[in-house]
Amino acid sequence: MWRAADGGDAQAVAAWLDEGGGVDARCAEQYGETLLMPAALGGQEVLVRMLLRRGASVNLQKPDGFTALMGAAIAGHPTIV
Repeated sequence: MWRAADGGDAQAVAAWLDEGGGVDARCAEQYGETLLMPAALGGQEVLVRMLLRRGASVNLQKPDGFTALMGAAIAGHPTIV
């Protein structure tokens, strides 16, 4: 699902969530990132909005302290910030 979030595939992410996937699930292969983190970093505004409507937490951090907000800011996505 991390790749779907990173690529902005809202349909695939929504289907996974509808089947019981956790909106704040962490991807072990991607340093504990949640779906919101790559979506925000990648500027995937539609997906970010969908995840937030479904209850994604904006305060979760990776072990290094990185958050979705930080990713959006670093990548220059002011609308998402």
